[in-house]
Amino acid sequence: MRRRGFIGLGLCVAAGMSACTGDAFYRRVETLSDDQWVRGHACTFAVEAVDTVTRYDVYVDLRTSDGYPWREIYLIGQVCDTAQSVLQCDTLRCELFDTKGEATGHGLSNVKENGVLWLRDFRFPAPGRYGFSVRHGMRNVELQGVSSVGIRIQLSEIQ
Repeated sequence: MRRRGFIGLGLCVAAGMSACTGDAFYRRVETLSDDQWVRGHACTFAVEAVDTVTRYDVYVDLRTSDGYPWREIYLIGQVCDTAQSVLQCDTLRCELFDTKGEATGHGLSNVKENGVLWLRDFRFPAPGRYGFSVRHGMRNVELQGVSSVGIRIQLSEIQ
């Protein structure tokens, strides 16, 4: 009887963990030291692409705390191909707090996670290794209250 309970618990945990990733083709997170993001530091992610037909949505996932001093954050995202040529460079605006000062993200306590849609319906032009990089575009040299930055690539909602 006890063994069945452990097996059931294990299955529930495995199902819960798989539900968190959803249909993500790629998901990586870089944890920033001391909950601060230094200007000029780009969080880079290498993605191996084989499929050039399937379309994807690319998100930037930010984890911030209430120590973040502003209502929004500006991000600069860049995609490079296998030859390190820049395919796309975008400036993104992410609202972290509403006009009343309430956090817009999801999470417990004072740490919230926000997913920002960066590229909708993105297709890899050729097989190979692609580089995705994100850096902040704020004026401050050290941006307090940002604990991690990640990239999530999942099947496009537009298929």
